[in-house]
Amino acid sequence: MNEVQNGHLDNDSTRIYQFTIPSAGKIQIEICITESRDNRIGFAYISLLDSKGDVFYEHKTYTKTLNFSTECVPAGNYILSFYGNTIWPDNNWYDYQIKMNFTPEN
Repeated sequence: MNEVQNGHLDNDSTRIYQFTIPSAGKIQIEICITESRDNRIGFAYISLLDSKGDVFYEHKTYTKTLNFSTECVPAGNYILSFYGNTIWPDNNWYDYQIKMNFTPEN
């Protein structure tokens, strides 16, 4: 799993990405808001969960770029949830890019 996802997120909505890692290892994710109406953002809320709904990472950010990585996580199915809220009613969307990388445990 080394991939890039580009997308569009309307205000007060969520995008879900599901992926599988084949063995234990480290997941690295970078999320970048590439454009927003009037170049303003409110906040983005990011969650990484396993298939049982257990949370490995959660973060709320007010910046345009967020980088995070996990320690060793087991093989399995995972869900990345990305929620955006622009706060300003006239500023109602984001364009974004998500880069996801996986490094197997040695």
